[in-house]
Amino acid sequence: MNVDTQSFKRGAVRPMQCLRDGWRLVKDDYWLFLGITLVALIFGGMAPLGILMGPAFCGIHFCLFRKERGRHVSFDMLFRGFDYFAQSLIATLIMVLPMMVLVVASYLLFMAGIFATIAAMPGPARGQPPDLSAIWIFVALVALYALVITGISIVFNFFFFFTYPLIVDRDLSGLEAVKLSIRAAFGNFLGVFGVIVLTQLLGMLGVLLCYFGMIFVLPITFAMVSVAYQQAFHEEETLADVTAEFDEPAPALPFTGPAETGIQGSQDAAAGPANESGSSGSA
Repeated sequence: MNVDTQSFKRGAVRPMQCLRDGWRLVKDDYWLFLGITLVALIFGGMAPLGILMGPAFCGIHFCLFRKERGRHVSFDMLFRGFDYFAQSLIATLIMVLPMMVLVVASYLLFMAGIFATIAAMPGPARGQPPDLSAIWIFVALVALYALVITGISIVFNFFFFFTYPLIVDRDLSGLEAVKLSIRAAFGNFLGVFGVIVLTQLLGMLGVLLCYFGMIFVLPITFAMVSVAYQQAFHEEETLADVTAEFDEPAPALPFTGPAETGIQGSQDAAAGPANESGSSGSA
């Protein structure tokens, strides 16, 4: 089946259905996918600049795609993400480098605001209670900094929402996957934004459970992205046919020669007398 690598559907992503179908996707193999996502995140964070993050995320989506197509999934398939190492690295660098610039710039502005506030505050007058305005300014700056960082995270998550699934499913280059991801995200603006908000809420719910609970929502959040990708890029009735790469190769059978059907033997028997008569005639 030929698929236009640049095609996608607009307005197709439905956040609540992504949540429901994402849970259904991983619930039968929940502990397997929990292990896959945990190892992928730990492994992806081992190298600077997220060099290993791309293959790790591609490996997660490779496993999720196989599950969606009803294929067997095993833990070692996580490392199939290294089949897309070069292109996922390009996409990761396109995402990480500008994000780091914005985060560092925000931090420097935050620290400059702190020092400016300290320098502008007059010293307390003798016999007067300390002025609490500096504390409130500090709290406001911290809240503003957290809001800016959250906003940066959401914006980049939005732009690169479909990037790694596109690299795995359509074998696009890193740059092509980024450009198509941005187009498809804007084409499904409300749906993609809704999925991001839901994943953020799930993460916050996990944080409220002593941070430890955040680990257990990881498979669901990745599954939600995978389901959203299917909604935007695939028709449901053709989902099982779009990518033969996720099928396990058929085992090679040993060659045993032509099958004994009995037909060849009867032909040889019929041809025998003719050959003999022909030979005797020529003699």
